[in-house]
Amino acid sequence: MALHILWKFVMRSVQHALLWILVAVILLYTLVGIALTIPPPPWFRTMLETVAQHLRKEVTAIPWSKLVALLFLNNVRIALLLSIPLINIALLVPIVFMTAWLGRILAEMVAGKSWTLIVVMLIATPHSYLEFIAYSIVLTEGVYLGWKIVKRKAERADLYVHGLYIAMSIIILALAAMVEASLMRLPALTR
Repeated sequence: MALHILWKFVMRSVQHALLWILVAVILLYTLVGIALTIPPPPWFRTMLETVAQHLRKEVTAIPWSKLVALLFLNNVRIALLLSIPLINIALLVPIVFMTAWLGRILAEMVAGKSWTLIVVMLIATPHSYLEFIAYSIVLTEGVYLGWKIVKRKAERADLYVHGLYIAMSIIILALAAMVEASLMRLPALTR
């Protein structure tokens, strides 16, 4: 049974998951790009600014390990939401927009209103790549499992494979949280 699950996991990765993960990464970057060009509603921006100011103060006040844990748990929460079959696509747009808007406000606090610097800070940082890959893994696997459920072809092994993809995503997100926490502690970003 375990060998069958491992074989199914490997074959799914090789056969189609890598292509769909790439498509999902492109989709996520596109959605973030759209979210960055559309400003949040004023009432929502006010709320996000309050959250961003609180986060910025906390970054410098808490130990590095606690910061890693907070970032990791937030990212895992997002990944778990994106892994839910049948509803993950509906959750994708609000999650991406809220995250991009909060990131934009935090970047504005650090970089001012420089559009280029904001985009670089949000899209070109190493932890962003890791997070997008991790989110894409669970998103594509959630869509695939949802499709199998709708077609009534889902097997118990598919649930185990789904769990393996979630575990893989969580490992990547742990690394991303460590990188992000380290970058957030750079002197230029904590002023």
